[in-house]
Amino acid sequence: MGASCYSSKNHSQKRFSRIESCTNGWIQNGFFDLHELLNECVEIKLSLYLSNQHHLQILWNDVTTELVQQGENLKSQTLKKLVRRGIPDAHIKDLFYALFDYSEYEFSNHVKCVFPIEIPNEFVQIPTFSENTQLTDAVLKIYLNPEGKSALSRIMWTLSNYHNSTLCYSPQVINVGSLLLIYMNEEETYETLSTMIKLSQKKKELVSKYFTSSQEELGIMTGMITKIIRHKCEELIECLEKKNTKFEDCVVKILQSFGVGYFPFTFLSRLLSVFIIEGNKALMKVIISVFIAYSETIISSDCEDFNEELKTLFFAISYSDVIFTKAFKIRFTKYNFDDMPTKITTKMARKLYRPFLDKKFHVLKEHIIERLWVELPNLYRAYGPKCIYSSSEHGTSLRTLYRITDEYQEKTPMIFIVLSQNKEVYGIYIDQALQKHKDYIGGTESFMFQGDPIFEIYRCVGNDTMIALVKDKMICFGGGNHGPALCVNEDLSIGQSYPSQTFGNKPFGSGYFDIVSCELFVLGS
Repeated sequence: MGASCYSSKNHSQKRFSRIESCTNGWIQNGFFDLHELLNECVEIKLSLYLSNQHHLQILWNDVTTELVQQGENLKSQTLKKLVRRGIPDAHIKDLFYALFDYSEYEFSNHVKCVFPIEIPNEFVQIPTFSENTQLTDAVLKIYLNPEGKSALSRIMWTLSNYHNSTLCYSPQVINVGSLLLIYMNEEETYETLSTMIKLSQKKKELVSKYFTSSQEELGIMTGMITKIIRHKCEELIECLEKKNTKFEDCVVKILQSFGVGYFPFTFLSRLLSVFIIEGNKALMKVIISVFIAYSETIISSDCEDFNEELKTLFFAISYSDVIFTKAFKIRFTKYNFDDMPTKITTKMARKLYRPFLDKKFHVLKEHIIERLWVELPNLYRAYGPKCIYSSSEHGTSLRTLYRITDEYQEKTPMIFIVLSQNKEVYGIYIDQALQKHKDYIGGTESFMFQGDPIFEIYRCVGNDTMIALVKDKMICFGGGNHGPALCVNEDLSIGQSYPSQTFGNKPFGSGYFDIVSCELFVLGS
C-alpha cells in the first residue's frame, strides 16, 4: 500500500473513471444521520448545502474530464489545485481511491489477530493516542451513531496494535477516522488510516506528513502557527495574554481534535480533502487563516471562557472559500522553522489506557488498573472491569464466591485480587472462570501481579499446567516444588505465597499475611 504515482494514461483513466461515474449516494453503512448532521448539529440549511454541492459538482465534472484526457501529463500538482477549490461530498471517497491502494483482506486479517476469539460490538472506551480520554466526545456526539462508534472502536483498537510504536502521541487520528467513516466503510477507513500512518513515518521535514509521532511534533506545529500569527497579528496574542489565556493552548486543542467540535461539517469536509492531499501543512495553514479572519472579533470579545467562545465563533462559519483561499497563500519559510520549540507548556504526556469505572473499588484502585490494563490480551482491554464479588459486600466465603462464578461460562476471563493487612495488593488475571474443578484450570495468557506498593507482572515461565487449583477449602495459583504463588484459605482471611515454578515469582510480602479484603472481576461483554 502507498500513495499512487500518476505515471500512465491507463492508470489515470482507471483512477478517475470512478469519479466520473460516481452517484450522489455517498452515505455509507448508516453510521450517521444526514439531516441531523446538517440541520441540528451544524445549523446549516439543507437548501444552502445542496446548492453549494451542485456548484461544486459542475466545476468538478468539467475539470476531471480534462484531467483524464491529459493522461501521461497528469500531475499531482494539478490534482492539488483541484482539491483546493473544493470537492463535492459525492466524490470525496473517490479521491481516496485515486490516492491509495486498498487490500481486500488487510483489515479482516488484522482485526482477527487483535480479537482472535470475539470481535466486540460495544466498547467501554477506545484508545485516543494521547493523555486526554475526552478527545472523542465531540465527534461521537455530533457525527456517529452506535454502529459508527463500534466501527471506530474496532478500527482504533486494531491501529493501536499494529502501529503502537508510531502512534505514541497522535490524537488527530481518531477524529480523522471518524470523518472518514462518513464516506467510507469500516475496512476502507482502516486501510486509509493505516496507509497515512505509514507515509507519516517516511517524513523528510520537521513534522510528519499526516499524523504526529510524538508530543514534541505537536509542539513544533503549535510553535509554527503561533510564530506566524505573532508576525501577522501580534495584537491577537497580546489580547489573549491579558485575559490570562495562552494562544498555544487554544491551538493545541484544535490540532488534537482536528477541528472537530470547532468547525462545522462542511468546513471539516473540505479540510479533510486538502489534508489527504497536502497533510499537516494544509492543516496548519487553515488554522492560521481562521484565526486571522476572526482576529478582530476575538480581540473585541469580552468572553471569560475563551475556548468555548472560539467554538461558538468558528462553528458559525458558513462560507469557507475566503478562508481556504487565503490559507493557501501562506508560505512556510526557513524563518518559520528557526528557533522552533520542541516542547510546549501544555501537559501532554501520554497516559496508559484506563477503562471508565462506574464506581470506585476498595482493592482495585485506578492507578493499578492503569498499569494492569495494558498487560491484558487485546480483546479484553476494550472492556471495563465488572465486580461480581467483594468480601465487603458478599462476606468472606469461598462458597459464596463459587456460587457467583458458577453463573458464568467456563471461558470467562476473571481478575482475582486481595489486599493484605500491610496494604499490599496481589492478584491474578486468569483466562477462565474460577470454578471448582478436580484438576488445575487456566491457560498460558494468565499472569500474577503485584499492585502495591510497586507494580510487577509475573507471567508463565515454567509449568504452565499449574495455573489455578480451585477447591472447596482453598484456592491456589501457580505451583511447583516450593509451593503456589498465592494460596487463600476457605474464609478468605489468610494468604500464603511461595516462589512458584509456574510464574517465577518471589514470595509476596513475608510469605504469610492476613487478608483484609478481596474482589473478583469479570471481563468481556
